[in-house]
Amino acid sequence: MSQRKALKDLILAHKGQFFSVDFIKQDGTLRTIKRAQIGYKKGHDGDNTVSHLEQYVTVVEVGEADNSSGSYPGKPKFRNINVMSIKRLAIGGKVIYAGN
Repeated sequence: MSQRKALKDLILAHKGQFFSVDFIKQDGTLRTIKRAQIGYKKGHDGDNTVSHLEQYVTVVEVGEADNSSGSYPGKPKFRNINVMSIKRLAIGGKVIYAGN
């Protein structure tokens, strides 16, 4: 099993739990998602154009907590992550750094 497949399986196995991930976007810039989650479906009414591609995983990005109320303002944002471009994954109390 490749390291990238193992990363995707690890993300999918933690359905409902929050994690953070650093990855390289398609335009070559680094993106950090601090609060991501798998399995959240509410509000997803658009088409997922990459759901059939094995190297992608769709996550929900949740905004930062509002310190005064403890709530998470804003709508959840659905993001497609190419597991081939993951650089760092913090999930289940572990931090994993992926090679090139």
